[in-house]
Amino acid sequence: MEKMEANKEFIFDNFQSLLRECKSLKRKLEEDNYKERTKFYSWTKKRKKLELTEDYCYGIELDHFDKKELKQIIQLICNEILKLIRPPCKRKYAQRLICDFSLSSDDLTWEKLNSVSSSQSLPIEEKNRCATCAKKFSWWGFFSKDIDKQGNQFCSRSCREEFNDLFCDSCKKKIFDTPYYIDKDKEEGVICFDCVNTKCLGCRKYIPRSPDYFQKLLPGLQGEKNKSGDSAGNYLPLCKSCQAKKINHQAEEEE
Repeated sequence: MEKMEANKEFIFDNFQSLLRECKSLKRKLEEDNYKERTKFYSWTKKRKKLELTEDYCYGIELDHFDKKELKQIIQLICNEILKLIRPPCKRKYAQRLICDFSLSSDDLTWEKLNSVSSSQSLPIEEKNRCATCAKKFSWWGFFSKDIDKQGNQFCSRSCREEFNDLFCDSCKKKIFDTPYYIDKDKEEGVICFDCVNTKCLGCRKYIPRSPDYFQKLLPGLQGEKNKSGDSAGNYLPLCKSCQAKKINHQAEEEE
């Protein structure tokens, strides 16, 4: 029993210490002009330390344990990493990885967070801060801030527009017309008109690409399975008319 209480006290002290470190790091990174990649690796070190501290939790009962510090640490780390993901439309996919603590911090890379967007913006959940740039509202800005229908608050109209902007996951350009979603149900994987269409190798008219062509851009297991597949690599863009001609030509050669 005494050992159990000692373990609880040890974990509680570690969480308090880590929370102080996170708050100190936040002030330091806000004051100095560090690059986003440098900030990211600073926060992943704190995330890794949180993982090591949490490992002690599994060996003891935490029914009566005060988890206030733990929640504060998780929210602080997740929000600060989330701020670094630009444009905002990438944040929903990034949050899945950041908040999934079953994913080791060693596997949480800057490239992985920025590789794919999910087309659905995610606000930075901090009071009195812009949902896009995380800028804190001044006393005057607090009354003049722009709020959308979902309750997200912005420091300017440009930030509000940027929050809802869509960028093609293939060419990375901003989408101005109707987007094409690889996964229509979840609205994941956004492709612009120029990328989703290609020219037929036969008659050179524009045709839509195969649905499997962009599967590798999807996040998670669905995308991973298709990265090593041959469907996208061996895909030949042909319209229905040219495909029919090709099939007939192959049948004549076999005869």
